[in-house]
Amino acid sequence: MRWFCLFLCVAVCSGCRYSEWGNWASCSSSCADGVTVRTRTLVSGDGPTCPDTLQQKDCIGTECNHRWHGGNCEIDSWTRWGPCSAFCGTGTQKRTRRIFDPPPYGGMPCPATVEERECATQACPTPKTNDTGCSYSPWSTWTNCTKFCGTGTQQRTRRWTKCAPAALKASGKDSCTDLCLKVIQERKCNFIPCDGCSYTQWSTWDTCTVNCGTGTQNRTRQLSFGDQHNCTFLTQHRNCNQQPCNCTYGDWSSWTACTVTCGWGLEDRVRKQIAGPKGCHDTRQERTCKQQSCHLSPYDCHLGGWGRWGPCSMTCGGGLQERFRVIAQVARYGGEPCPNISQARACGTYNCP
Repeated sequence: MRWFCLFLCVAVCSGCRYSEWGNWASCSSSCADGVTVRTRTLVSGDGPTCPDTLQQKDCIGTECNHRWHGGNCEIDSWTRWGPCSAFCGTGTQKRTRRIFDPPPYGGMPCPATVEERECATQACPTPKTNDTGCSYSPWSTWTNCTKFCGTGTQQRTRRWTKCAPAALKASGKDSCTDLCLKVIQERKCNFIPCDGCSYTQWSTWDTCTVNCGTGTQNRTRQLSFGDQHNCTFLTQHRNCNQQPCNCTYGDWSSWTACTVTCGWGLEDRVRKQIAGPKGCHDTRQERTCKQQSCHLSPYDCHLGGWGRWGPCSMTCGGGLQERFRVIAQVARYGGEPCPNISQARACGTYNCP
């Protein structure tokens, strides 16, 4: 807490003045995902207490020699139109096309892979006696397709409702059942290729990992069909129990030895939680340490972007909230050390009722 109060005072009292931001540097990767940084110079103020001289953001390299034309989606031509879903009235038919390669690195997204149109718009005739002297019921609904993808089949049926006595006598059959057979129609269905992904429903969220102080919980689903190497979105995560914890700690241990024997490294210290619920995380601190020069090319510290502000420590009467940023690269071999990786600001400043 002492660190956060000190930082809050510095932000208000130190009077840091900076130059304008410089241009963004080249992306750290010439091909695929990377990071880019920009800097500005401290004009006035105390250097250690004015750390905001570096910014970082994600970027994508543009020098890849991909086989994708223009870096966009590569897609097959349309298949032939499938059979009509109805022989009369109004039905539908579909055609599909396969995605060869998804759009890489921000290319144009893939267009639709399924197209549908109306078909068989002629009027359906009223069921009537056919040449065998049999009259039939309307068609039943189509059965479920035998396959989820890759082209299956489905059927529908209709049964005789009556037959003409003269036709039955002329046929020599014993009954209308023998004369009027059950009629079955079959058609193909589900023409979508099986290289897509289909999943089961999400499970319920599991128990939060902590009772307070922001934990995580997960839920999962299974792959119904598709390539398990390409269909990987099987787990979801979210934050939970973000209310602050009332925690009590013991004294800090001594700082550990520096992680390096030369240049910039890290050292840490720990303390035990004495009281409070599961979720009291402030049991470890870390800081940079510098040993003698390694006589190697220096690496400056690189930091990630700031995270979201955490919950306020008080709902009224004045409190603090904090945010952090991740060290992407620790300074080594005499490079510039990392500035502060935490910030605090006032919150809940209105009077309590």
